[in-house]
Amino acid sequence: MCVCMYIVTAKNPPPICFAVPYLKKELSLCIDFYDLDVTAEYISGCVKLEAHIVHVVVKKLDLGCFRIPLPGVAAQRTAVAVVKSMQAARPKNNIFY
Repeated sequence: MCVCMYIVTAKNPPPICFAVPYLKKELSLCIDFYDLDVTAEYISGCVKLEAHIVHVVVKKLDLGCFRIPLPGVAAQRTAVAVVKSMQAARPKNNIFY
């Protein structure tokens, strides 16, 4: 009996590879995510595409980096900003406030 544990880093996970149809034995493409960062406010990182012929990298294409804000945080910050601007804009001497 064997108990195995795999640890994958979230900062630089291993590439995700798949075979190209009709050329499965020779050609594969890999999507490589790197420099990943996950915070309470956003997810960011970079992506590159690699072409492998018989397990040898023959071409690398840097697709660039991304930053995806998390919707709950953005909506919450917007609501807080609106309330603060409304509070700042209201007159101080009005009896109805």
